Amino acid sequence: MTQVVVDTDVGSFLFKNHPVGLRYDPELAGRVALISFMTVAEVELAAVLNAPAPGSPPPLRYTACPS
Repeated sequence: MTQVVVDTDVGSFLFKNHPVGLRYDPELAGRVALISFMTVAEVELAAVLNAPAPGSPPPLRYTACPS
């Protein structure tokens, strides 16, 4: 299966089921969407800044997909 790296904004639209994300469906159909390390860093920062209590671990889980 072909892999494609998606921009942080595109990943956000898709994750939130935002209507703008639908524009990317034709380009992503039949492909594996990947995110960059910078997108991971942005998601981790947002999780830390929005943690329910100071010092609590952010509720993130990662899934690795074999290539």
